[in-house]
Amino acid sequence: MPRKANAATGATDQQLLFADEYLVDFNAVAAYIRAGYKGRGKSADAAASRLLANPAIREYLQKRRERISSKLELTTEKVLTELQRVAFFDPRRVLNGDGAIKKVEDWDDHSAAAVQSLEVFEEFDGKGEERERIGVVKKLKLHPKVPALERLGQHLGLFKQPGDKDNPLHHEHHVVQDLVDAVAGADTGLGSARGRGKQRGK
Repeated sequence: MPRKANAATGATDQQLLFADEYLVDFNAVAAYIRAGYKGRGKSADAAASRLLANPAIREYLQKRRERISSKLELTTEKVLTELQRVAFFDPRRVLNGDGAIKKVEDWDDHSAAAVQSLEVFEEFDGKGEERERIGVVKKLKLHPKVPALERLGQHLGLFKQPGDKDNPLHHEHHVVQDLVDAVAGADTGLGSARGRGKQRGK
């Protein structure tokens, strides 16, 4: 790839490709490799960090993010709202009194945002024309609460970062961390699937 700097950005085409790849998953090393750089291991890690620190690349990334955010109408409020829906979701919002999962059309926006997937498996008995559906098994999977809590905590400055010894929120960090640790072991999955596409009597 040519190493001549782009007049508009001050970065080479390969550096801009790295920046574009970085915006895919925010994994600097993976972006470095996908952009065609040859370094691997610690060398790739160090080189990718240097690229991210490059002023031309930082400016390019900032402008790309602003364009993407504007096009998708992304705002801090929208992102935090979605995180809040996952972090503080109560599974009872999508369950009937008997424990059965409510119809999807009856979910509110808060509930829909917290659900990662809903799988439906039909169970049959018999074969051929005599085959009859005897039941439906539903498996509901929720987005994990802990990462959402951590992201919200970081936004509020509740979690201690390296070099934050004098942070006035340092002591409060321990309280919040205890809460996160307690939630970490919680099972947020609901229901169970007794088999995918399971058929009886086959």
